[in-house]
Amino acid sequence: MYSIEAQRFGLKKEAVRGTAETTPDKWYPFSKGTELTYSLGLLENDVYKGDPTLLPPIAGPKSGSGKVKLPLDPQTCGEFFRSLLGGVSSAQQGGSAAYKHTITNNAGIQKPSYTFFLDYGIDVKKYNLGVVKKVSLSSGVDNLGTLEADVMFKSEVTGSIGSPTFPTSRYLAFNQMDFKIAGTSNTNVKDWSIEIDNGATGIRTLNLSQDVNDIVAPGKLDIKGGFTIYFQNETERNKFLANTAVALRLLAVGPLIAATYYYTVDVNIYEAHYTAFPFGEDQGLLAAKVEYTGYYSASDSKAIQVDVTNATTAY
Repeated sequence: MYSIEAQRFGLKKEAVRGTAETTPDKWYPFSKGTELTYSLGLLENDVYKGDPTLLPPIAGPKSGSGKVKLPLDPQTCGEFFRSLLGGVSSAQQGGSAAYKHTITNNAGIQKPSYTFFLDYGIDVKKYNLGVVKKVSLSSGVDNLGTLEADVMFKSEVTGSIGSPTFPTSRYLAFNQMDFKIAGTSNTNVKDWSIEIDNGATGIRTLNLSQDVNDIVAPGKLDIKGGFTIYFQNETERNKFLANTAVALRLLAVGPLIAATYYYTVDVNIYEAHYTAFPFGEDQGLLAAKVEYTGYYSASDSKAIQVDVTNATTAY
């Protein structure tokens, strides 16, 4: 038997799309609930041969998907945002050890691919053509921020975990979260969530293989989320009733890197429209369980931008 406590996760950006890397170049601590599932579909052998029992099925298509769950950490989230959105620009900050990575949605349908590695103890498996479909972020008033990535991949083979070295934890907790509404910090927000989905899907062709030929994201970016807020006034609820756009921002700042630069995750949704803003209750106080959708902002020429500041030079 094997303990899950011994499991290890790693990844590496693929030099050639879909060609598995040999070993990871980064290793990240992950949370319970992480799983990568490679499954086989069966083709039913539904014919008549004079016997009422079922005939054995034929091997059909294979598919790969899963979830990677992590504490929100500026050191470990960059690859997931990069694969989700596709575009990145990195800049050194003031000649220091800090680098700011500005990640935005690019127009291409092929998002950056990675090889994922998972050491199960019983064996190490590697998964090529790994692409992030969705990233979910959340936090409350008494816990760590969390990142959950829904991923897809092409196939599973035996691999090597290499020689893991894990980064020093820079987890972002509730007391480092600044939730801004219309450019102003709002201290009446109790919890929040953001989901960014690029709609990635596996494309199957007659390629003499049971696996997908590629994983692409041809559709629109879907941005949704919510937060719980205690009422102090009706300003934001009136925006909901008037269908008025509002800018939302989650700014999480961690420890110092160098000079005046800090480990940071900064998510900007430039044009959010509330889809629910009810009068409700939380802990005996008037509160709203707000829901919203993010849209393209013509004035900002984008719907969303994620800025990650850490000591990594490039993605």
